[in-house]
Amino acid sequence: AVLVGLGLVAAGAALVPPYLTKLVIDRGLTAGDPGALVRWSLALFGMGVLSLGLGALTSVLHMRASVAMLADLRAALARAVLGRSPAWRAERQTGELMARLDGDAGEAQQFAFNALLTGSGALLRLVGGAFMLFWLSAPLAAIALALTPAEIAFFAWARPRTEALARASRAARGALASRLSEAVQGMTAIQAARGEAAVTAGIGRSQAALNAALIRAQLWGEATRGAPALIAALGRSAVFIAGGLLVIRGQMSLGGLIAFLAYLGFLTGPAQSLIGLWHARARLTAALDRLDELMAPDE
Repeated sequence: AVLVGLGLVAAGAALVPPYLTKLVIDRGLTAGDPGALVRWSLALFGMGVLSLGLGALTSVLHMRASVAMLADLRAALARAVLGRSPAWRAERQTGELMARLDGDAGEAQQFAFNALLTGSGALLRLVGGAFMLFWLSAPLAAIALALTPAEIAFFAWARPRTEALARASRAARGALASRLSEAVQGMTAIQAARGEAAVTAGIGRSQAALNAALIRAQLWGEATRGAPALIAALGRSAVFIAGGLLVIRGQMSLGGLIAFLAYLGFLTGPAQSLIGLWHARARLTAALDRLDELMAPDE
């Protein structure tokens, strides 16, 4: 609750500096008023110090709560595994179980934690930024919002493949962990049977499969990050040209245009964060399916 409150305060405080920048330019520089220049510049500096302090405090509390949440989740999973029957355990590899207790649990905890904290702050910045955009210039705000449906459509199209690649990489990671754990546990038998070369080759194949799965996921991740960035760049360029024309015609102040561009980041950045959380839920689904098998009642 403290973290959510601090996150909302920090998100609200972050909305102030762009408007203060507008005042520094319009009432100080452009108006030729040294007093206003110093006054609003000091206010801008004060908001920067406040944001820095809030960020540091939130980071420390975030780490404390996050590791505690992960410890509780892993403890619950460990209790479930330890309560299983010997027959259930005999059908599953040690490395695969370790991959689920470690990687999949971490994925689930990270999403659950960030969905609340990152999502609430991003939503406040999105609403606040949109309000400031329309307050500064409704026509420019309409231009900025024109490409949003295209971005949402892209993420909806890309989400199923993200989930599939996440499942593949997690399965490959579990297979490698199983081979490694079995090699260590069965070292004596492997050496007695002179099977070192065969076991090493098997580990190499599992590692190669994991590398290929990770590279595919990484390339797809870059594509899903690059497309929204390109859409945002197109929108920003259109706003810059249209806003520049308004400034040249005297229909908008220079400070107003600079503030608008800053608030445009509050519109696109939080929107991408929220869509990114929606996209990350595809990876969460793959992790939860693997954890559900550990938590399901024993037959």
